[in-house]
Amino acid sequence: RGGGGWSTASARLILLGFTMAQLAIKVFTMTVKTASKPLAYLFQDYMLSHPGVRQNAIDAAQVLHRWNVRLNRANRGQEKKTEISPLNDERALNLAGKFFSETFIYAVGGGLLWYEYDRGIRRDEQKKVEKEKRRLEKEVRMRRRFEHQMEMIGDLELRHREVLGRLEELESRVGVSSNPGGGNSTAPRRFFGLF
Repeated sequence: RGGGGWSTASARLILLGFTMAQLAIKVFTMTVKTASKPLAYLFQDYMLSHPGVRQNAIDAAQVLHRWNVRLNRANRGQEKKTEISPLNDERALNLAGKFFSETFIYAVGGGLLWYEYDRGIRRDEQKKVEKEKRRLEKEVRMRRRFEHQMEMIGDLELRHREVLGRLEELESRVGVSSNPGGGNSTAPRRFFGLF
C-alpha cells in the first residue's frame, strides 16, 4: 500500500498507546491512594516524635475535642454552657495522630483529584487548539484554492480578450463582419460566419 497513508494496524497501535498511557496514570493514582495510608501513619509517627510539634499537636487536639463536644451537644439540643473536660495527653496525641493521618490522606486524595482535573482541562484545551488549527489550515487551503481559481479566471479572461482581438483582426483582413446588422450586439461572435 503506497501513498504514505496510515494502516489500520498503525492507528490501533496509536490508540492503544493512548489507552496504555491513561491506564498507567490510573494505576499510578490508585497506587498513591493505597500507599497514602501507611505513609500517613509514618507521617503521624514522625510528626509526633518532635517535641515542638508534639505540644502543638496536643493543643490542636484539645481545640478539636472542644469543637467536637460542642457540635455533638448542639446536635442533641444540649446547648448549655457546661465545662468541657480536656483530654489527657495520651488521648490528645492519639486524636492528633488520627487527625494528621486523615489530613494527609485527604491532601493526597485532593491532590490527585486536582491533578486529574487539571490534566482533563489541559487535554480539552489541547483539543480546542488542534481543532482551531485544523480549521485555520482548512481556511488557508480554501483561500489558496479561491486565489488559484481567481487567477485561472483572470487568465481565461485575458486569453478570451486575446482570442477576440485576433478574431476581429482576422475578420477585418477578410472583410467579414461578425455583426452583420451593425451596432453593438451582445450575440456571440461567429468565426467567418460559420460558427
